[in-house]
Amino acid sequence: MMKDPAFLEKMKKVGETEQYQQSITRTKEVMSDPEKMEDMQKKMKLKLKEGEEQLEKLEQEKKLNNAIPQIEGKPMSLEELQAEIHNPDLSVEERKKLKNKLKKRRQRQKPKLKLEKTV
Repeated sequence: MMKDPAFLEKMKKVGETEQYQQSITRTKEVMSDPEKMEDMQKKMKLKLKEGEEQLEKLEQEKKLNNAIPQIEGKPMSLEELQAEIHNPDLSVEERKKLKNKLKKRRQRQKPKLKLEKTV
C-alpha cells in the first residue's frame, strides 16, 4: 500500500493542504513547550482510557448479543440456558439478563393447573 502510486499521490496532495501545514506547525509548537507537551500527554492518556472503556463495553455487548440470539433465535433447553449463565466470559449484567430469560422460559413451560368445579 505504501508503494502504491495512487496512495503516494494522495498523500502528496494531503501534505500540501493548508490544514496539514497548520497541524504540523501546532505540533511543533506543542513539542517545543514542556508545559504544553505535558498537557497534551494528559489529554491523550484520558482519551486513551475513555477509548479503552468504550471498547470494553462494546466487547461485553458483543458477547451478550452473541449469547442472547441463541436464546431468542433457536430453542434451547433449560440445561443449555443454565450452562450459558455459568459462562465465565459473561459480565454480571449479562448474567442477570440471561437469568431473567431463563426465569421467563421456566414460567412459560410450567403447566397451568385449572381447577374444575364439580357439582
